[in-house]
Amino acid sequence: MKTKTILEVYGKGAASYEETMAKYWPAPRKDFIEALGFRKGERILEAVVGTGLDLPYFPEGVNITGIDIAPEMLAEARKKYCPANVELREMDIHSMDFPDNSFDGAVSAFTLCVVENPKLALEEILRVTKKGSRVGILDYCKSRNPETVKWQELIQYHAANIGFPKNVIVWDSLMDYDKLIYHSGL
Repeated sequence: MKTKTILEVYGKGAASYEETMAKYWPAPRKDFIEALGFRKGERILEAVVGTGLDLPYFPEGVNITGIDIAPEMLAEARKKYCPANVELREMDIHSMDFPDNSFDGAVSAFTLCVVENPKLALEEILRVTKKGSRVGILDYCKSRNPETVKWQELIQYHAANIGFPKNVIVWDSLMDYDKLIYHSGL
């Protein structure tokens, strides 16, 4: 997917994004964040923060820096309650403006299936987190079930180019995490 398409769709779809996620991709975000065991004083990257769906689940005293390329998504995230300390910044995940080893951990939820270059995005997350950091990824991926893959292939063009649902979310319905995470050399 092209960054221009991502900006257009997520700019238009920011207000209805959360309703769409709840309907089509409900996720155990609270359990996901809690399982990472972030502690008071740690500096955590939320890459990409979107509308801030994860923010309410970070513990008090944690320092969250959330980035997103779409200002409309950040505007929605600013409305969220979060017990942690939060800083939100407009930034492209492919070229983050942070020094190496800046963060004690990172969270990436429903991001790598959206960005133009998921390998580069993951390389950037790893660059800005300290060695041995907890990096949690919650995402959509290509199924291992051949019957499900047929449906993913059927919607791929629309999901990646117009949005599926239209003008709310664009994503790669065939994102292969085995290839990205285990066979990319990262």
